[in-house]
Amino acid sequence: ALESASVRSALYIETSDAWAAGSEQETARETLDDGLDQLPENMELLFARAAVLTRVEDWLALEYTAQSILEHRPNVAAGWHYRAWARLALGNLDAAREDIRLARSLAPDDIDVLLLRGRILDAQRTAGS
Repeated sequence: ALESASVRSALYIETSDAWAAGSEQETARETLDDGLDQLPENMELLFARAAVLTRVEDWLALEYTAQSILEHRPNVAAGWHYRAWARLALGNLDAAREDIRLARSLAPDDIDVLLLRGRILDAQRTAGS
């Protein structure tokens, strides 16, 4: 059953990627949501969903999805990175800064983490905090 779940999640992700490549981000998202309905808590699907949610800028859904990732994989920088991105967009700068600090501790050389850290620090400076 585990192997078939892996194959099924890969098919959902490939289908979603095809929709996304055709600029059909919402259909890509729906495809991953369908996959998660069938395979709840599948990490590959959650990571793929987080990437789509970032592109469609659904920050509340991204924060929720990142939280689901972190509940199962707290030692993976991407979960913290996605949640930091959502929290930055939602204006929760202190929480975003803490999340990006944790992401950076897990992946100190990850360029995406470093770039987002810069955006968060800039937003805090601009906000005067």
